[in-house]
Amino acid sequence: MLKNYFTLFVRNLRRQKVFSIINLLGLTAGISSTLIIYLYVRDDFSHDRFHKYADRIYRVNQTNIWAPNDQQLSRTGPGVAQALSAELPEVEMLTSIYRADNSLVTYVNASNQVVAADQENIFAGDSNFFKMFSFQVVEGNPETSLLKPQSVVITESTAKKYFGTEQPLGKLIQIGTGENSRAFEVTGVVKDILDDSYVDFDMLMSMSSFPRVTQRSDSWIWTQLETFILLDKNTDIENTRTKLKPIPRQYAEASTQGGMNMSFDDYLKTGRSWDLYLQPLTQIHLHSDNVVGNSKTIGNLKIAYTLVGTAVFIILLSCINFMNLSTAQFIRRIKEASIRKILGLGRKELSLGYFVEAFAFCLFALVIAVASVQIMLPWFNLVTGKTLEIRRMKLLLGDTNYIQPLWAIIAGQINISE
Repeated sequence: MLKNYFTLFVRNLRRQKVFSIINLLGLTAGISSTLIIYLYVRDDFSHDRFHKYADRIYRVNQTNIWAPNDQQLSRTGPGVAQALSAELPEVEMLTSIYRADNSLVTYVNASNQVVAADQENIFAGDSNFFKMFSFQVVEGNPETSLLKPQSVVITESTAKKYFGTEQPLGKLIQIGTGENSRAFEVTGVVKDILDDSYVDFDMLMSMSSFPRVTQRSDSWIWTQLETFILLDKNTDIENTRTKLKPIPRQYAEASTQGGMNMSFDDYLKTGRSWDLYLQPLTQIHLHSDNVVGNSKTIGNLKIAYTLVGTAVFIILLSCINFMNLSTAQFIRRIKEASIRKILGLGRKELSLGYFVEAFAFCLFALVIAVASVQIMLPWFNLVTGKTLEIRRMKLLLGDTNYIQPLWAIIAGQINISE
């Protein structure tokens, strides 16, 4: 029976070519636009959710002590981590990252050829970095890769850039120029980091490679680190936020005396405050409008919601257009239905036939839309700076690769009449 319905659907397409093309283009354009918007918005809302402990990781922000405004500063001094470790027993783990300047990276390969490039996205992390964040390490030991000074972990694409087909683990590279040039041993390789990660390093050096961090371990005003904490599962976050309030007064006094030539009370008398804030890792990308000092460009929540509304409007408009065009064929379909009733078809069979026809039409438009999006995505990514991939969608029962079951139906591998 379903085969006959599909046969009638194909015949109707051929008989009403202009109607079919207009309707198909309308549905395809609507579905394509909605899919691209979905990919864009989903990417924004899924930032950093791939980490195992994503729901318990918080970045420690503080009052922007360098400007008289209400903004928060994402960067803190090394002394903040020490104070939190001493005052908050619910903190399971702390880690800090430091964004280094772009540097010249040089490697002399086995053929005595020099491979050099001005390297961007160079970070430094301490030994807890890979314990807190779930970046996939493909070579090396994540437990020890950042323990020793002059150690560096790189991404797969960075390894290919400098080492080609050579084994990168254990190799030495020079980072910096002149007197500032130092040799670093490659102690680990991680999978290339996707665009949905706030921390998106290409090279991650050990924090112990920077003596100035150790020298300023008590400082609250050398605001060069981003500090992250992992809280216990049973932590009352509001209670923790309350416990943060007295910590700056208790620990920042030495820093204000040495770096600002004033006591902490004198600092407060200038009309400014000094508070600590906990920002969930998963909210950094879309909820940092009031935060300065982020190490990566953040998204815009208002734009994301606007795009969601636009997608809903587009899909509703496409549905209305489809129904209007179908209604325009009403007179012809009445004659067709009358003939089918004469031939013995009942109301149930007629309704099923129209449903199958509409479903097939939408399925056909969906296939064309998916193909169109796949073709357009490289250009869209180039314009937006994203790395969107259609295979990362989750539409069918949470399956990340929804194309396989859809294609199985189209190819006849799954009998939809069962």
